[in-house]
Amino acid sequence: MGGMNFGNTQWTVVDGARNGDMEQLERLFQTYITPIRCLIASHRSTATRQEIDDLVQEFCRVCLRRDFLRNVDRSKGRFRHFLQVCLRNFLRDDARRPDQPVEDAASLGDGVEPNGNSPLREIEVGVDDTEEWRALDEPWALKIQRSALEFVNRRLAAKGRPEQVCGVIVRRLRADETDATLPEEAISLGIASADLTTLLHRSREAYREFIQLEIARQVSPAEIAAEQNYLIEVLARIKKRSVPGA
Repeated sequence: MGGMNFGNTQWTVVDGARNGDMEQLERLFQTYITPIRCLIASHRSTATRQEIDDLVQEFCRVCLRRDFLRNVDRSKGRFRHFLQVCLRNFLRDDARRPDQPVEDAASLGDGVEPNGNSPLREIEVGVDDTEEWRALDEPWALKIQRSALEFVNRRLAAKGRPEQVCGVIVRRLRADETDATLPEEAISLGIASADLTTLLHRSREAYREFIQLEIARQVSPAEIAAEQNYLIEVLARIKKRSVPGA
């Protein structure tokens, strides 16, 4: 696996944004803007769409104005947890001081919580694990999965595999399909069932190893297994939600 091209990890994007790379900063906001909007809407159930849009814009503006990334430290927690604390504090202060600009509250990346702890300390011990706040984990999980699938697809194409075969392998990995229907699929592709089975097995190994190595770039060695299991859990939750009647 020595020739892997991992591309940018989330922390590479975060570090670039913190160092003034506006393209990386824009990528960061684009990654999380949908869950941010959903979370704000869930906490402001009586708000109009325009009011939700205004709050989303205000949150982004306050983040930029307060240079909130300066306190991000990968050794103190995952970025999505840091963002969760920032958003939760923003909503808390917006509710407490409806007539004051939210930026007047020391609330995002460098504020002090009512218990005397900084948000970074809260990242370690006080992350909200309820279902709605877990929405911030989904862009992270999907980005890793997408990168792994793109790697597998490039790997197959480099070995001269037909585009249709590459598509079948990638689809099966994405959906985590069982091998029960492989013989029928092999017939439709015009290849031997044993060959397709071997190809899928090797691709699955490459896919899993890519994910493991990518996660290893984001967390400490002691956290890799737990983080990998959580990624599988998040992807399973997304898949379940996408299946009608699930």
